[in-house]
Amino acid sequence: MEGANGRGVLPLLGQGWRLPYVVVACLLSAAFFFGGQFVYERFFLDRPVWEELQAEPGVERVKVQRADGTEEVVVELGRVENLEATYRSLEGTLERYYRPGTFQLLITDRRSPALEELWDKGQFAVYEAAVRGNFTAMARELESQARAAGMDIKLDMDGRRIYVALYQGPYYLYEIVPCRLQGDGAAGGEAAGA
Repeated sequence: MEGANGRGVLPLLGQGWRLPYVVVACLLSAAFFFGGQFVYERFFLDRPVWEELQAEPGVERVKVQRADGTEEVVVELGRVENLEATYRSLEGTLERYYRPGTFQLLITDRRSPALEELWDKGQFAVYEAAVRGNFTAMARELESQARAAGMDIKLDMDGRRIYVALYQGPYYLYEIVPCRLQGDGAAGGEAAGA
């Protein structure tokens, strides 16, 4: 194969560089780069986040996974008496490790079919309140439904979200609904609950 100067192109690699060595060096460099990134994320980022979240009261399990460039942090909560305070504490921990918009906090609970049925009925009032701001009417309606079903309910809000915690025996259901009041430009947070 002749180059523009009449010399062969491949002999350039023959001046101390061999094509197989160049390929191996490139592959090793890529492996070190991606391996180093993996080690950094796993041991210097994910592990401290996991340990700090796991130490929070009420947290039973934590799982950090990547999906489409976003850190999905799935936290399985035990029975907590103040869902708002717990959620905000978890969120605060994540905000210390990740930039805004680069993580999603998902809360899992221990639901029963009866709790799910009550949530299916009551969620309309919650989502209506999230948009219209009729929080007092929502609270009355949900508390009445929970009492009639023999369940306990705890409602909280922080201006950005409505926190619903339903309890029945060993089961509990947590839902976190972002508020978007009329005239307000943006909703705060993500809906969570599984």
